Amino acid sequence: MYHAKDLRSWRIIGMAVCFLLVTIAVGCRGKSAQDYIAAGDAAASNNQIDEAIGDYQKAIGLDPNLAAPHAALARLYNLRASEELARAAAINPAFGSPTPALTPAPALAAPVPAVTPTPEPSAQAAPKIKAVNKRFLLTHDSSVHNSPDGSSAVVAHVHKHKYVHVIGITGDWLQVELKTGVVGFIPISAAE
Repeated sequence: MYHAKDLRSWRIIGMAVCFLLVTIAVGCRGKSAQDYIAAGDAAASNNQIDEAIGDYQKAIGLDPNLAAPHAALARLYNLRASEELARAAAINPAFGSPTPALTPAPALAAPVPAVTPTPEPSAQAAPKIKAVNKRFLLTHDSSVHNSPDGSSAVVAHVHKHKYVHVIGITGDWLQVELKTGVVGFIPISAAE
């Protein structure tokens, strides 16, 4: 026969199991995209950038149609890019020229994609770039420009007797990708 003491023990165990199951069920509800956005905002305001990025990415994973976490990620990536640009400029001042709002310039992007938007009639068409994948020896020192135009911003410098990786040709310009990842243009006359 069962004793009252045994029944009391089983009741306590049963109540503990029920409590545990209810706690797990309530706790498994999971966070919503809005919860992750709020957590990302809090982390970003406390300068916890990695945590904020993770929270915004989780929010996007739950609801990719929300604009707020996409915009917040863009701001954080822009902040990171500014920090990296400042580090690069501290190492080599040639990288110190500011990039307006860190928006990608046509020359800094990959070669012109197959599908390009139709330019407005007054807008100047982007140059056609023929894809190439070769190394060229430089015969002259040269500035690396952000577009195939001598008056465009200088993004780096290359030096005589060094090799450059040429990824495209347009007119009298070579599109080069430097070891640092910088993509820009040098005059054809600078290489052989």
